[in-house]
Amino acid sequence: LVAPPQGFFNASVTILRMGAAEWSVAINAMGHRQPLTWGPMRQVFTRPFVVVMPDPHRVPSNASAYTDAATYIANAHFMAYDSHVRIVQDHVVLSNVSKWHDFNFVVLGGPMHNRLAASIHLKSLHSVDAAELEGPAAGVQWSHDASSIRIGPCNYSGAGTALLALVPSGRGSQVALLVAGIDKPGLKTALHLGIPTIPPMTRAPYTNMLPDYVVTEEVLFEAKGLGGFRAAGYWGHNWQW
Repeated sequence: LVAPPQGFFNASVTILRMGAAEWSVAINAMGHRQPLTWGPMRQVFTRPFVVVMPDPHRVPSNASAYTDAATYIANAHFMAYDSHVRIVQDHVVLSNVSKWHDFNFVVLGGPMHNRLAASIHLKSLHSVDAAELEGPAAGVQWSHDASSIRIGPCNYSGAGTALLALVPSGRGSQVALLVAGIDKPGLKTALHLGIPTIPPMTRAPYTNMLPDYVVTEEVLFEAKGLGGFRAAGYWGHNWQW
């Protein structure tokens, strides 16, 4: 018997549907989803994770909002599951990416505030060849000033717009959960989406009945709850809308 090559059993195999009756095997396919990245968004918590907030010195007017958001998520996970969650700033992760190879990320803020979010956004735009797709390649796209969000053919820019989205981190099987708003009310609404719907039930944020992505607005969510979603759904096998 011939021993398999080193690392053979750690290889991941992705089977992709290329057409109506055509399938292709891709080994360690970059940009394509695999079991560890299939979602829904609660899958970000199936391995060790860290909450990544912006550097307060870069967003002084929003520093307390992001600090409160990170503390809420960490404390809620500890209360529900005794999870010990680390809170780090974006530059800490980007300065030594290899250190965080075994972690998923909960990223607070969009690309204008959080540098890790900006890095992930750039990689997602180029992760898949758009010519291979019938629709847009990137699941979440931000305007240059982060004042609007685009998912598929739709733009969302209303006051208090909130986004939750499972996105590829650009690093193998790592994923990130983006928790963001286009303004402070939007961030607050994104956090409210993680609060249990039947208090005082104890449940960790974002671990129940949420798909790959959700978009809503403060006024709509406060008035209608789940009926106020502007968009919700699942990404395709290569993170497309």
